[in-house]
Formats: sequence, C-alpha cells, structure tokens
Amino acid sequence: MKNYILDTSAILTFIENEAGVEDVEKLLLDAVEGKIQIFISVISTIELYYISLREQGKKTASNRWSSNKTAASTTRYGENNRRD
Repeated sequence: MKNYILDTSAILTFIENEAGVEDVEKLLLDAVEGKIQIFISVISTIELYYISLREQGKKTASNRWSSNKTAASTTRYGENNRRD
C-alpha cells in the first residue's frame, strides 16, 4: 500500500477548492477506500491554523483547527479509518 503525506498547501487546496483540488480529492477517496494511507503532520495543522488566522480571522482558523487536529493526531487516514 502506498503512503502519502498531505502538506499544508494540499490541505488548503482542498479546503479552499483551489486549482488541483481534484488530485487531493482523489487521494482522499483512495484513502477512504483503503487503497492508500494518508498522513498529515501536526506541523501542517499548526501552519493551517496560522495561515487561516492571518488571512481569514480567528473564527475560520478555529474551525479549521478543530476539523484538522483529529486527522493529524490519528497520523493516518485510510485503511482502518474508512468512513461509510
């Protein structure tokens, strides 16, 4: 099984529906289907908070922090974390 690490730019691409979102969505779907594993570092979660705070304010930053800290702390998305 292949492993992928989503960096901050990939996470922001997905969240903000930027160019390249299709590639990130495919990786996430492959992880849900158990084809790959995705890792998100705690550093990326912190960067996501900081960038969101700076560019969009505390409310958006806090919402994104809540949404992403669980994914980062579980260290992998896919395999046994399938959502049906």
